[in-house]
Amino acid sequence: MRHHQVGSLPYIFYIPDYLTAAEDDSLASTIRTSKQRWTQVSGRRLRNYGGRVHEKTGVLLAAPLPGWLQALLRRLQSDTGIHGAGGEAPNHVLLNAYLPGQGILPHQDGPLYYPGVCILSLGGPAVLRFRRKISGGIAAEAAASVLLMPRSLVAFAGAAYSDHLHGIEEVEAEAIDASIVNLDRHPELQLRTASRDLVQPPPHTHTLIVSVLFHRLQKGKGRDGHLLGELLISHNEWHIFPYVP
Repeated sequence: MRHHQVGSLPYIFYIPDYLTAAEDDSLASTIRTSKQRWTQVSGRRLRNYGGRVHEKTGVLLAAPLPGWLQALLRRLQSDTGIHGAGGEAPNHVLLNAYLPGQGILPHQDGPLYYPGVCILSLGGPAVLRFRRKISGGIAAEAAASVLLMPRSLVAFAGAAYSDHLHGIEEVEAEAIDASIVNLDRHPELQLRTASRDLVQPPPHTHTLIVSVLFHRLQKGKGRDGHLLGELLISHNEWHIFPYVP
């Protein structure tokens, strides 16, 4: 993974075109035709796969993962190792759907999760911004930002996970600015460096964020596991899947 590292903030990894066009279409179709209900939360819609985390105890109330996710999770763990060297696939997925103008406030996934995240993006672009935690709040300027293009994979751990909050701004179009650390992976966007230059998704495009995390189950509640929080996403969010419904 080291050759996929972007920027100087340890550690952020970015792989463009991680999914093929056919894989992208298949996942988007599966998500679109699923009968599982969406939960409306602030600024986005959400689906949980693998169970829910109890709000008070932090224990994962596990549920079986659908078959279409299991092979993908094994692949992510094998390709990235972001959730540790044990080889066990993540056990929880959060799928977040964003309309243009929607986003998620800067946040951290917390100590109940293994300190590493994978995010897959489908459908439309977004920018994931990392802001350092400071006394009394967070830094106004992003320490690093990652342009999440469709079919890409971003993974992060280390200080990017523990010392920073991550979020997606509530904007209709994303500004390409100097904080973005992976423009070299998209040469077609190299000249778009002014803040008024935008990455504009097609009309009515939804962005889905799926977070990939390991959830540490409490002793006595089951063996230690992993949480897939944002397949892009992410969350727990973390993470992004854009798609066109």
